Parts: sequence; C-alpha cells; structure tokens
Amino acid sequence: MTSRLVLGLIFILGATAGSATTIRAGLKSELPRYLRLAPSKAVPLSADSVSQGTSFVFSFLNSHLNAKDTSYTENLSLIITNPTDQNALITINSPYPSFTNISLTVGGGQWRKVDINPASIQTDYMDQYLQKAVIENKSLFVNSNVSVSLVASNSLNDGSGEDKFVVLPICQLGTEYHVVGDESAHSFQSYQSTNIITVIATQDNTTVRLNYLYTAPTVLNRGQQLTIATFYTQTTIAVNSDKPVAVISGSVCGFGYYNPSHCSYEVLMLAPSSNWGKEAAFYKFQPEDMGEYMVLFENNNTDLYINEEKVAQGPFGHDSYLIAGTTTGAFVRATGPIYVVAVGSTNYQDQGAPFFANVPGSSQFSQGPYTFSVAPTLDEQLNLKHFIRVTCSTISCIGTVKVDNYVPSGLLYTRMGRGNYYFVDVAVKGGPHTVSFMGPDTPWAPISFGVTVYGYGQTRAYAFTPGLSYQSSGTC
Repeated sequence: MTSRLVLGLIFILGATAGSATTIRAGLKSELPRYLRLAPSKAVPLSADSVSQGTSFVFSFLNSHLNAKDTSYTENLSLIITNPTDQNALITINSPYPSFTNISLTVGGGQWRKVDINPASIQTDYMDQYLQKAVIENKSLFVNSNVSVSLVASNSLNDGSGEDKFVVLPICQLGTEYHVVGDESAHSFQSYQSTNIITVIATQDNTTVRLNYLYTAPTVLNRGQQLTIATFYTQTTIAVNSDKPVAVISGSVCGFGYYNPSHCSYEVLMLAPSSNWGKEAAFYKFQPEDMGEYMVLFENNNTDLYINEEKVAQGPFGHDSYLIAGTTTGAFVRATGPIYVVAVGSTNYQDQGAPFFANVPGSSQFSQGPYTFSVAPTLDEQLNLKHFIRVTCSTISCIGTVKVDNYVPSGLLYTRMGRGNYYFVDVAVKGGPHTVSFMGPDTPWAPISFGVTVYGYGQTRAYAFTPGLSYQSSGTC
C-alpha cells in the first residue's frame, strides 16, 4: 500500500492584505486501487434546463458515524417544491425491500417535506462495507406529472450534523464524473473519515468503471448502484459509464481541510463533466474564519488563475485537483473545464461545520425564477440561521434581483475576488422562497444569476445550489 502522491506546496498569492489565499495541490489517490466487491442480493428492475424536472433518481449516503452507537439515528427527508400552477402528482419508489412506496400531491406553488424511512436505506449503512465495493439496491426514484425541484436532507436527530443537496433530474445526468471527498487526513493523519461514492444506473445493462479504488467494469441494471466506501481520500477519481448515471459522493463525518475542529456529514450530487465551466467565483460563508474550496480539472495541461494570478503548481491535468483557503473570496478561471466545490468550515467559536456545495459559474447561471424551500424542521429547533446568496457576474445584474419581494440594494453587494462577480446574502426563515429579476421593464433585462442557499448554527451547517442551468438530454 503506497501513500498518496501530494504536492505539499503552500504559498500566498499576491492578494490584498487580509485576503490571503493558501493553496494545496495533489493527484488522484494511489491508495489501494483494487477493493473487493462485497456480495449483495441484487434486485433487478425491469438543450439546457434548470435543475427541475419530472423524473429523478438519487440515494442517501450513510451519515451514521459509529455502528456501535445506537443512541441516535438519521432523519432522512425530501423537500419537493412545485413552482407551477398545477397540482404535482408525485410517486417515490425504491427497489429496497424495507421501503414503502409513497404517493402524494403537492399543490401548485406549494412545497412538501417527505420523510424517508427506514434509516437503513442509506448506502454503506453504518460502514458495513468499509474498504469494499458493493452492488446495492437503495436508490429512490421520484416521478411527477409536472416539473418540480427536489432537495434531499440527511440530518442526525441529536443535532450533531447534517447536509443537503439538490437532486438533479435524470435529463441532466451524464456519463463522466469526478468525485469529491474529505481531505483532512492530509493535514491531520488522525482525522480520517469514511468517504463514499455511489453510482446509480438509470438504464439496464449500464457498464460503470472507476479509474482508481475499484477498477473492474461493473454492469448495473436500472436502479442498481455501485457503492464504494474507503478510509482514504478519493477526490478527483473519475467515474465513466456507457449510459447516463447519477453519482453522489461525500464523507460520513468529514473535517474539511484548513481549520478542522470537528467533523460533520458532507455530501454532493455531482455535476457531470459535460456541464463544467471555465470560471467561478467563491466567497467564504458566514461565519467562517477561512473559506475553503476545491478545484477539479477535466483536461490535461490546464492552467489555473486565482484572482488573475497564475497558480504555480500547474498546469493541471485530468487526475489532479487543488484545495484553496481564503479569508475573503476568490475569482477562479482556467484554460479548460473546471469543477469548483465549496467545503464548509468552522470558526473559532465552533459555529458552522464541514459540508459540500457546488460553486456555480456564469455558464451555470439562469434567468430564473429560482423556487425552492427551506424546511422549518430540526433546523429551526436548533436555531439555525438561513441565507440566500445571490451571485451576479455582471454589473447590470446588481440591484435588479429580488428575493421574494425584497430587492437588495446594489450597495450591499460584495466583490468576489478580482473578477466581475458580486454577491449579497439575504437572511430568510424556513418555508418557500423565490429569487427572480425584477421584471421585463428592468434595464438590461433579462439577466442571469446564481443562487446558493446555506445555513449554520453551533457545530452545524449545510449548503445547496438550486436552479443550476445544465445541458439536458431529452425532455426534463
């Protein structure tokens, strides 16, 4: 077993005082590549758009840290938002034998939170397949007669951790992905947490292959999933398939990288590489002391620029990645497609927690409206603070976007690094929200913009990005 190849160079870019950016670059894992496929009882199953649709498939990754500790369990839920003026007739089905199929109606312009049980429907539940690959049947299919949006939530009922992610419709899925995982073990060897990848087939006879950890071609039928759980880092491992698949990755209890103090659940439904862009802008979330983000690369010989300064460790390739920390924000651009992922962190007062979230660039922005819900459940009981972040990539966008009926003044926007991106955070309560531009009479309309939703409390945080504009195949 060899150790991971890491370029452990850390330096400070020439940014303004108080906004230093630190960098760490690395290559894909060279830890054990040939995990064993664990036995499993398979259950066989016979243009651009925002992340809304009528057909979805996803899974919940395990967030139960210690199988011997049964004093807590996980609250799994799905938040369904119907932005149309018609009733949405929803069905939720799974091949998992212990799951009872669900049918419900979500009224036009309304939202519903649906509890998903049992907790054992999580992949690699309680780490039973650690350091193995296994074919599981724990996928969830959601179908609707009208276009809806979905946000999946996995939270520990003792209040010690959670994360949420946007469920992409099947029409936005692809055939190549790069996964993300917790990287804290590189800084603190004792901070190891189980990283998980799950790959879900949307069609019968789908061949899936990873370029590390478990490299054997695996044939899956619709609804089956290849799940891999490892103690080692997995960031930038490539997943390829001959038919569209859903890929979800994360960590049971990750620590982040630059300022870990405690661990928390991290999860992300990944964007296929066909939907990556060449730029993005990041700004640390409240209340972080240092914000953290990862950059993954699609092509070899890709040069990367942060705040318009070329990163010295490059050029980067298909099997490399970079982790950066900043006390403010950064504008990131590259000569080839990149995938930027935010990693949550904790401040010195233990506010916030690690999480994963997409960092969209202008190519993933849309004209809106973005309609989604923030659930007033355990989050409210724990006094979490919730925010909607509006991101603009042009000056003309500033001051023309409204959150519900509130139009933030252009004076409230903050520049994100040394690019033309600006953002504003708007505090909100639980419930449905809509972000849109002010109207067709607005100068420079229509405009496109990005939205990120996040929240935090004591040792707890989450983030997700609704309404991503991705290429789609067929009708969503």
